[in-house]
Amino acid sequence: MKFKFHFDRIYTGMLIFAVVISALVCLILYAKLTPWKIVRVKSDEPAPFSPYEFRDLNHDGFSEGLEINNDFKRNAHYLLFFTCHGAIIDQFNIREPIFHQHIFYGDYTGDGYDECFLFTTSEDSVFLYGINIIEHDIFLNRQFIARIPKNHPFFKITQALLYDLNNDSNKELLFTLHPGVSLKSRGLYVYDLRKKKITKRFENSSSKDSFMLY
Repeated sequence: MKFKFHFDRIYTGMLIFAVVISALVCLILYAKLTPWKIVRVKSDEPAPFSPYEFRDLNHDGFSEGLEINNDFKRNAHYLLFFTCHGAIIDQFNIREPIFHQHIFYGDYTGDGYDECFLFTTSEDSVFLYGINIIEHDIFLNRQFIARIPKNHPFFKITQALLYDLNNDSNKELLFTLHPGVSLKSRGLYVYDLRKKKITKRFENSSSKDSFMLY
């Protein structure tokens, strides 16, 4: 048994016409339903350090957010706090680069809302910033803390806590400082937030990664 296939030009033409019309209809609908354009724009490379952190600053069960921005080309560095719904609380501009491992929190004012404490470095100096987020205030603005080896990459603050050491109803800031060089002393320090200076220090060559208060 042999089958012969007959090429129907009319049928084929109608099929091609239907495909073309369908394609045009799809393109028109796509253009109407998606009125966005993809445009190639020139932009700077993202900063290498732009992490996010989440913390329940007012202890209501919902975490607020922190975005760290370091623009090394423009020498612009800032912290951006926002609510759990994405609304911006405030932006705080800092003079030095910001690293998330040097950010700590604690309720210094006793209002139930944590303040932010940030340690930064520039050349051979360590600075401390104290930020009252809810009041939109930097109450410690670039306070000098200590000298370290110049531009040393292994400098670190491993722990920082608020505690009322002398029972005067005012909390001090306790923190550990590693200068990053084995010949330099590591220290545990007590910083008086009212007097804005270190009032006590314990320094030697041993490592002090953490401490306990009781």
